[in-house]
Amino acid sequence: MKSKDLCKICTEYSADARCEHKKDCELQKILKENNKLRAENRTLRKKNDELETEKSWRDFPDMMGK
Repeated sequence: MKSKDLCKICTEYSADARCEHKKDCELQKILKENNKLRAENRTLRKKNDELETEKSWRDFPDMMGK
């Protein structure tokens, strides 16, 4: 969900006025934290895949290049 979509759900949403509550909105804070955690999760998954590959090469060095 995008930030603007979240604003449209809000009871104080107005299409012609800028949101005054965007900085202190709890839903916006949660959305930002969620996006940050998703990015961190992606990097950790990549790192985990690299470590698993490295471990498999260490366990079975004769399988390298096959």
